[in-house]
Amino acid sequence: WAAHCDVADDVPLFCKAWWLDCVCGTGDWDVAIVDEGGEIKAALPFRLHRPKKVLHLAMPLYTPYLGPYLRIAKVKYDEVLGETHELLEKCIVQLPSNASTDLRLFPEFLDGLPFLWHGYSVLTSWTYRVDLSLFEEEAHWLKMSGRARTEIRKAANSSRLTVTAASPDVLLEQYKKTWARQGLSLPCPEDFFYRLCNVCFEHDAAMAIKACDPAG
Repeated sequence: WAAHCDVADDVPLFCKAWWLDCVCGTGDWDVAIVDEGGEIKAALPFRLHRPKKVLHLAMPLYTPYLGPYLRIAKVKYDEVLGETHELLEKCIVQLPSNASTDLRLFPEFLDGLPFLWHGYSVLTSWTYRVDLSLFEEEAHWLKMSGRARTEIRKAANSSRLTVTAASPDVLLEQYKKTWARQGLSLPCPEDFFYRLCNVCFEHDAAMAIKACDPAG
């Protein structure tokens, strides 16, 4: 799987082997893979968590979604549906049968029937996403509410912002303040935060910036 992630440009960030190594720990995750003729057609990564020696397939920290990764070759709707079900079922039967399971799948994934067929419960949640691949600044500006446009104009006219690159130290400082305002502590150890930042920077998977007004 790691070798596939290194060469395939369609593997989502949260499914990449280096991400899972960081957020789960090396050896504390696995992946169900469908390989056909040396080509990976589907994959379903999962974290191996063992609280009180009970195996639990859990979501890693800072990983909102995890799979499935599908490479569908069909075009017609009925054929796409059939291939999707077939690939998912081949992944599902590879999941440990003696484990409790909590998997949160990508919003693009709309068909939970194969999981129901294998005895899993499926809960549908909703999210709101902006498709940046279709981003046109003027079009999005016109779609905003008048109030939102007014607030943006006021912010633009009230001060000039200086935008520069930020280090993990700056990110951590702001992150701590965010949690402190809620009377909470960091949800992760500081060394984990640094490790995640650095591995994302190393793989060109993140960038950090800070914006300061004239008052700092």
